[in-house]
Amino acid sequence: MAEDVRFHFILSGKNEPDEVHPRANPHVFTDMAARHVVAHVRQLNRKLGKPGALINRNTVLRFYHLDFQNDQIRFHDHFFPPKGIAPIELDARKQPVISWSPLQPSDFVKKSSPMSIVDLYHAIRHGADPATGQGLVLDVSMYSHGFVEGPVLRDSTDRFDGTLYRGRFLRHMRDGHIIIPLTGAKIFTHSDVGGLFEVGHLQWKGMDPASLGIIKTALLVDVSRSRDFHERIAFGPVASWDVDLAGRQAQIADHRIAPFSAGRLELHFESSDGLTLWDLHGDAGTAWHSETKAWHPQVQAETSLERIVLAINDRPIALYALAHYDSLRAETIAALGVRIVLFDKTDPRVSRL
Repeated sequence: MAEDVRFHFILSGKNEPDEVHPRANPHVFTDMAARHVVAHVRQLNRKLGKPGALINRNTVLRFYHLDFQNDQIRFHDHFFPPKGIAPIELDARKQPVISWSPLQPSDFVKKSSPMSIVDLYHAIRHGADPATGQGLVLDVSMYSHGFVEGPVLRDSTDRFDGTLYRGRFLRHMRDGHIIIPLTGAKIFTHSDVGGLFEVGHLQWKGMDPASLGIIKTALLVDVSRSRDFHERIAFGPVASWDVDLAGRQAQIADHRIAPFSAGRLELHFESSDGLTLWDLHGDAGTAWHSETKAWHPQVQAETSLERIVLAINDRPIALYALAHYDSLRAETIAALGVRIVLFDKTDPRVSRL
């Protein structure tokens, strides 16, 4: 029986072929992990029993391999005997053989789905001697693309969210009505009408495919009919066309098209002095996906609370808090921030209302 146990973690990332590298070997990093075990054992054997050795005799060194290419965790045990050395096993061609075993349910290393860099963090935290609290992790090695398809970005919170243009247009009339052109008859309504137009909405997070909203448009009916636009209660059908961009070349992986098959709700309330405002807007419905050639439900909603705390030359600086839900990404996020207005222009027709 071994008197001591040490751990060595090896992470290997993905290496998928693409247009630039069509012959890329998807197993290149996985193979590097196996070669690393061989090289590391040989290095430890050379220093075994000598001053400054990283490992003692009568010790088991367990190599955990977090394989992101195949989304699995395996391990290999190498025993350093009380006397002599235990070399790496060789096959018939005198090549090193690493026998990987599947992760055991009782093991302290756990795998999430999909596997994440957080799995390594948790394993290192638990890889300590419960009696002394001293770390039992001997080394951590990583073979991967650092910023493309590696394990670091798999669970990254790095994100970008921006829109090229978004406009909301609501026509307010004191005696709102619809004119029938053929007869000239007026149908008086209790609502203002308008629309939403959005182009170039780009979202990106970590290793997830980027989402590009090519166009979104909605027909809105505002039942609040607020003359000063401090209130808005609007709803109506919405149409959108989005694409997912994946890979290094940002290739289109999926089209999502909602031809007015979704609805939109907008709520806006602003204080009388204009310093505090609350917004809520959301889309819910179905969209056709080119990847599955089927219709799927999708829901997006966002609410925010904003307070202007300072203004410089009539340019407001505000604190805000928001929460966002996206069923497509299966995530709910919250954020706190500061909003600074650099350019601002008021339509003179609105200021005279």
